[in-house]
Amino acid sequence: MLDFLATKKILEKYNLPMVESFLVENFEEAEKITKKIGWPIIMKISNPKIIHKTDVGGVIKIKDTKELKSGFNKLNSVSGNQGVIIQPFVSGVEIIIGMKRDTQFGPVLMFGMGGIFVELLKDISFRLAPINSREAKKMIQEIKLYPILNGYRGQEKVKIDLLVEILINLSKLSLAEKQISQIDFNPILANSKGAWIADAKVV
Repeated sequence: MLDFLATKKILEKYNLPMVESFLVENFEEAEKITKKIGWPIIMKISNPKIIHKTDVGGVIKIKDTKELKSGFNKLNSVSGNQGVIIQPFVSGVEIIIGMKRDTQFGPVLMFGMGGIFVELLKDISFRLAPINSREAKKMIQEIKLYPILNGYRGQEKVKIDLLVEILINLSKLSLAEKQISQIDFNPILANSKGAWIADAKVV
């Protein structure tokens, strides 16, 4: 699996929007970044060998300097860690978008609700790459929980066109970068202002 910096580089190459993210190696750097982006923040371990960061307590929401110190020390002590990732806290609907390269059919794209919903409901749609904007929109509309994205019962409507853009750009990436076998963007955080990849795994 690619490390944080290599992952960030390939996402930037294909215009895949990531939550503003900083890799820090010491507490002084962490403190400097938080002064720049403000509270609250999210801190994560940077370890490509750990697939699910939340399962090992590797994601912490921090609201002040005291928590920053203890949180940094906790995450930085994890074996094999390559520093700590700091992100501003972003609220939104959690979405998962991914790609798996099938030996027979090539890259298969996936869209669904993220967080607990992806495991619990298996509410996912699939397409073979390449896809156009029409196909991407159909992928989004096919899931059972689509009404939540579309502002169900007065909830905040997310920017569907930006999710379409992420699917198309992932399709382009999967066709061009044949050495990549699997990609998971989970979660993507989407709201009425935008959609950003909060965590990415590239194999």
